[in-house]
Amino acid sequence: MAKNDFLAGAIIGGLIGAAVALLYAPATGDEFRETIKDKATDLGSTVKDKAGEVSEQVKERASDLTAQAKVKAGELKEKAGELKEKAVEVATSVRDRATHLKDSVASEIKEAVEDEPTAA
Repeated sequence: MAKNDFLAGAIIGGLIGAAVALLYAPATGDEFRETIKDKATDLGSTVKDKAGEVSEQVKERASDLTAQAKVKAGELKEKAGELKEKAVEVATSVRDRATHLKDSVASEIKEAVEDEPTAA
């Protein structure tokens, strides 16, 4: 933002300086108009050049940010994959423990029923 402020200040300062110089310089009307035309052309060229520089800087920054975003997206995708694998591992472990617990409880119930004296 400071570069843009400086650029705007430099352009405005150049315009003011050119206008003051033209007003105080002795010249005929034709010479004065020609000088104004030349200065306006120079200023237009300067503005065009600076706009091109700013445009190029914006493009470079956008390219850098795009590259950074792609890297971050890749990192996040990798992390999501790792978290998914971990979730599957935890779910499998819980399922295996639940199956083991169910089998243990069923076995104990079966033994308890078999050990119970039958009422005949």
